[in-house]
Amino acid sequence: MNTNTILKGFIRYDGMGRVIAGSLILRKSKPKVGKWVEVPAYACCTFTTTSTTTISLTSTTTSTSLAPYLCATFGRAASFAILAHSTITNTGGTIIYGNLGLHSGTSITGFLGTTENDGPGVVIGSIHQTDTAAANAQIDANATFVSLNALTPTGSVGADIGSTTITPGIYSVSSSLAITGVVILNGGGNPNAVFVFQIPSTFIPAVSSSVVLINNAQAGNVYWVVGSSATLSTGSSIQGNIIALDSITLNTGAVLEGRALALTAAITLHTNTVVNVPCSINPIATTTTTTTNGREGTTTTTTSSSSSSTTTTTTVAPTTTTTTTVAPTTTTTTTLT
Repeated sequence: MNTNTILKGFIRYDGMGRVIAGSLILRKSKPKVGKWVEVPAYACCTFTTTSTTTISLTSTTTSTSLAPYLCATFGRAASFAILAHSTITNTGGTIIYGNLGLHSGTSITGFLGTTENDGPGVVIGSIHQTDTAAANAQIDANATFVSLNALTPTGSVGADIGSTTITPGIYSVSSSLAITGVVILNGGGNPNAVFVFQIPSTFIPAVSSSVVLINNAQAGNVYWVVGSSATLSTGSSIQGNIIALDSITLNTGAVLEGRALALTAAITLHTNTVVNVPCSINPIATTTTTTTNGREGTTTTTTSSSSSSTTTTTTVAPTTTTTTTVAPTTTTTTTLT
C-alpha cells in the first residue's frame, strides 16, 4: 500500500460492547501523530470476483491426408493385369496372372484362348476381347488416370530415380522418368503406404533395372501415372501399376508385378511375366477443414476429396463470463487515533 493511503475505520457498538456495524474508507493523507488501535474483526461486506475466458470469434484448422480405406481406385479395371485400347501383341512364352482385356480394338495375337488362339502366351484368368467387361474396365481405368493426376504432389523426383530410396508420397516429375539400376521404395512399416509418380512424358526403366519394396511397401499401392508411353527394358523388374495414356511395351524378359493399363493405344509383350496384385487403399487425398465460431457456438467440419464433399455442423455452447459473489470470512480493520 502507498504510504499516503490510510485505511480508516468507522465502527458502532451495541450495548454489550460488540461491533454491530462498520465501514472502511480510503483517505489519501499522511497519518497524524498517535498510535494504532486494533478494532475487533467483523464481517461487513461482500466481494465480487469475475472470471472471464476470452475466445477468438473464428478459428480454422485444415489438414490433408491419404484416406486409409479399402482400394476402390481401379473400379471395374481392378481384376485386369493387361488392358489395352487398340491391340495386344505377344511374342514368346508370356504368362499373365489376372485378366486380359481389349477395347475398343479387336486384335489379340500371341495368346491361347483368344479369337486368334495362336499362342504361345498363357492367361491365368479371363480374356475379355472387345466385350462389355473390357469397355467398362477402360472407363474406370481412365477415371483412375484422371484422379491420380489430380492429386497434389507432396514432393518431386529427378529424371532418373535409380540408386535412390523413396518414402511414401505423391511425386511430380518434370518430364520423362527413368530408372537406372535399383530404386528402393520404403514403406516405413506401413502396408498402406502409397507411392504415386505423376509422369508427364515417358516412363523407361533401363535394362536390368528394378524396383525393390522394403518395410511393408506393397506393389498394389505403387502408381506410375504416365502421360505418354511406358517401355520396360529387357530384363527389368518393376513393381506397381502402370497407367499410360498411350502405349505400353514390355521388352524381352521384363517382369511386372501390378497392372499394365494402356488407355488409348497398344500393349506389346515379349516373353514376360505380369502378375495382378491387389491394392489395399484408395490414394485419393482427403482434406478436412474445421472452423469454430466462438460467437455463435458452432463448429463446422468439411471433408472433401476429388470425388465428394461432406459438411458437418455441430452447435455447442459458447464460452461465457462467470461471476461469483462470495462473503469474506473475516475483515480486520485498523484505525488511527
